[in-house]
This record gives sequence, structure tokens and C-alpha cells, in this order.
Amino acid sequence: MGPGPEETSSLNQKGSKAADFGASNSSKKLQHSHLHAAPKTDFACLTDAERRDKLERRLQAQLRDGTRSRNVKRLGDPLVKHLLRVAGNAAYRDLRQSVIATGKTLVCELLSNFPCRRLAVRRRGLAALQALLPSLYSAGSPPLNEQTSNATHNAKIELPLQDARHSDYFKTRSRLNTNVETHFVSNRILRKVAGFQSYDDGCVAEMRMPDQAQDFADIRLLLCLGNIPPSLGRIDQSTASKHSAEDLDPGTVGTLLRTAAALQWQGAWILPSCPDVFNPLAIRASQGALFWLPYRRGSAEELIQLCRAKELALCVPHESGTPVRTAGLFEQEKKKGVCLVLDWSLINSSIMGSSKKEPREDSTSLPESSPVSPGTPKDASRRAKAKHSIFKPDIFLSLGAEIAPEGTMHLLHPITVASMLIYHIKHVHFPSLAGSPYLFSVKQRTKAM
Repeated sequence: MGPGPEETSSLNQKGSKAADFGASNSSKKLQHSHLHAAPKTDFACLTDAERRDKLERRLQAQLRDGTRSRNVKRLGDPLVKHLLRVAGNAAYRDLRQSVIATGKTLVCELLSNFPCRRLAVRRRGLAALQALLPSLYSAGSPPLNEQTSNATHNAKIELPLQDARHSDYFKTRSRLNTNVETHFVSNRILRKVAGFQSYDDGCVAEMRMPDQAQDFADIRLLLCLGNIPPSLGRIDQSTASKHSAEDLDPGTVGTLLRTAAALQWQGAWILPSCPDVFNPLAIRASQGALFWLPYRRGSAEELIQLCRAKELALCVPHESGTPVRTAGLFEQEKKKGVCLVLDWSLINSSIMGSSKKEPREDSTSLPESSPVSPGTPKDASRRAKAKHSIFKPDIFLSLGAEIAPEGTMHLLHPITVASMLIYHIKHVHFPSLAGSPYLFSVKQRTKAM
């Protein structure tokens, strides 16, 4: 027998309820799936640039709230990509105003004096790094370890007891880098960021880029760096056209900056033709000289205007010039200081133009731009060459026979020639001149503070 009328209605009601329940569940699942699928769809529709921006914002947000793991193992990690871009992309570096410093000694020296944005270290190298930073720990920062590196920025820091021997230091010392954002990374990542095939120092730091000097004050010793030629004694015209700034090792520029800072020169002028002075290799070679040494980027015309205002003698190295140890050399020119120019195009144009007889007052000036139309790129190139062709220094400097036998200056490495000129200019003509008021060592600054 089939079901009765009452049983049939009961079954129909149960079936309708089950259908309604199933429909509601399916609609909830559909809504739930849409909620989770929407971000993926939106992210997939973004362009590459928008994706990078979104990943960067996400990274910064995660770093701020402390939820992101501080253990970085992949080269594809957003943090590693950021560090690689800071290290290898000058435009991105200028945009972010960040530089990469490598090496435990240099990193610790910079951490003690300048703002650090983030630190990447190996776990095994953490103890050695911590041992080199006793001042940071005594100034209030906790030891760098896994627990503190994972702490949020809002975590409470317990200050150590201030002992009487360092009471003055504690009163004046600012809480600089007391809770540095620290990440544990592999040696492979460190090698990649530092730009070395082998790298055992175990740490890299992303530091804030040092600001350019607004005013050189009463400067007397200025080093101008550009496209440094392979020889500073003479210009070989057969190879001149093949020489470019791209062929120059950034370490060469870094070494010259380090030499100038060590010999108490007071500033550096960086021409557009100069290799990247904030390349990690240049920073390592200079030992972070531009963090202490006032510097400015600018054109040759701006340099000449500065030298005229500060009464600096524009000097170019050449083996047939005046020996650098000649007594009263700069007093004869009625100059208060020296600007040593190390740039291939300016040196070459000054040598080519040295035989031309031109008024002395025009020797250190570039012509003003004429109000004509820009014309073709070739016209602009010719005008640029014309500007450089009339550049004439005040003095051609040679090492002299007592330093280098006659005719051998051009055989020496440019770093050797430039370093000798920097040394003798300082110690023969300006022996009592102190370094820049902004130039200091860590020890001197600690005492001053």
C-alpha cells in the first residue's frame, strides 16, 4: 500500500525543508567562496608594477606589526628582492634613500653613529656582531637574538643600569638604533646582496643614505671625482675613446674617498660622469667615507662657480706640470685652497686647450647657455664638447722628480698618483689644516658627545 494523504504531505514538507536548507548552505558556500576568491582575481588582474607596489606595501605593513617571520631563506622573498634592488639599482636606491653596507667592522661603526633601517645577519655570526656592539647594548638596546628580533616595535625595552664611568655618555647619547629590525638570512643571500662570490662577514645593513652638504663653509681641500682615466700622467688619445665610466671599478672611487677622508681633506664633489659612489663595493672600499665626509653632486660648471666663490685653485694632474712640493705654489696663484680634479674629459680638454692663449679671467669659467633652440642631439653634443674644451685649470700638478722619476708618472696606477697628490698637497701646503668640522672618527665623536 502507498502512503496516505497525511503521510504524503508530511514527506513533502520535509523535502521542501531539506531543499531550502540545502539551498541556503549552497548560497553560503558560494558567498564564502566569492569572499576568498575575490582577492586572487583582483591580484591576478594587476600589472607587474602594481603587484610590486602591493607586495612592498604588504611587506612594510607586516614589518610594522611584527607578524612577519624574521627567518628569510628564499631569494624570491620580498625583503631579499628589496635589498637586491637597493644594492644594484641606483635609481631605486635614490628613490628609497637607502644604501647597503657590508662587513662587520664597517656595519658596527655605522650602526654606532647613523640611522639603520634593517639588518640581515647569519645566526652563526650574531654573537660576533653583538660582541662588536657593546655601546649599543649599554645605551639601551637589548642583545640581538631570536627573541628580540621577533619582538614588535612597541615592545618594552629594559634599560641596563647606568654605571658612574659612563654617566656623561648616557646623558648625551641619543637612543640611536636601539631596536634595529633584524632578519636571519642564509649565507647565499648575504653573498648575493653584498655582491661577492665569497662572503664570510655574516651581515649586511640597509642604512639611510647620507645627505648632501648644503654648504661647504670655509673649505680649503676639495676632491673632485668623475670618470677617472687609466693614467693620470698623460692622456693616451688612441685609447681615450674606448674609456668609459662603466669600465671603472667602483672600488677605485671608494679607495680615493677613503684616502681623502684619512688625510683630512674637507669635502668631495661628485661629477655626473663618476661611477656610483653608493654601490656596495664602493662603500666597502671607502669604509663609508661619505657618511662623514661632506659631499655634493653637481656639474663641472657648478664646481667652477664654487671654486671661484671659495677661492680654490683648480688643479689637474699631468707629468709636465709643476711639482706638487713646490714651495708657495698656491700662494702665487692667490688662492686659499685647492680643488683636485680627477675626471678624464676635463683633464683631456684642459691638456688640449693648454696651448691656446686665452685671457686668464676666462680660464675658470664655462660659457653661459645661449638662448637658441636646442636643435638636434648632435648639436647638443657639440655644445657640451665646446663647454669642456675651454676648461682650463689654474695649475697642472706633477709628482716631481723627487717623488717619481721623470717620465714615469703615467706608468703608475691612478690610485697611486692621486693618493700621492692628495698626501703632498695636504702635508706640504696645508700641514696645520684640520679636517672638516663634519669629519670625525667614532672615537672622536664619542668623546665629543
